[in-house]
Amino acid sequence: MNWLYATNKLFLIVMVLSVLFVSCNKDEDITKPKICDTPITFLKVGAEWEYGHYFNHSDSFSYSIKERIVSDTSNYYNVVWFTETQEHYSHSYQIIENDLWYRDSEWIPFFKLLPQNIYVGLKWGELFSGGQFEILSINETVNVPAGTFYGCIKIKRNDYGPWGIYTEYHLIHKDIGHILFETNYHLPHTIKKLHSTNLQ
Repeated sequence: MNWLYATNKLFLIVMVLSVLFVSCNKDEDITKPKICDTPITFLKVGAEWEYGHYFNHSDSFSYSIKERIVSDTSNYYNVVWFTETQEHYSHSYQIIENDLWYRDSEWIPFFKLLPQNIYVGLKWGELFSGGQFEILSINETVNVPAGTFYGCIKIKRNDYGPWGIYTEYHLIHKDIGHILFETNYHLPHTIKKLHSTNLQ
């Protein structure tokens, strides 16, 4: 009888410890940041995008702009916006140690837009020096006129402008580029949505 009691007691202890072990492992998995490796594949000379510009969250866009990558020199990519008759500088990308850097003017320095290895909550940068950045999502679903895009990366940027601190949201797909861009740097509030793309 004592042997049977001891066996049952040992079995109960083992079951309790097993439940606790599984629970602890599950909790650890939940608290670990989900790492996303983000190799950039959309940077190709000749790649084109067309965007509609919307103001104050309107459903109808005010105008559209086509953009094209025109140069690639040592991982440096110039982008122009163009019509049938003219081209103008728009912005530039640069790959530095597998991180994606960006600038939207020829007269300002590059800032790190997207590190290669990211997780939700990752922060970097400073105000007055390219801006403060935070990864809000690494699996965002975005609906734009060009379609529905899954697995997008949502980045928030705060920086200081002529009228104080402003906020931008960059929604980027690593194989396609910017799907949506939103800013309150200028008034009215501006949203840029992808309408079509030709990545060749």
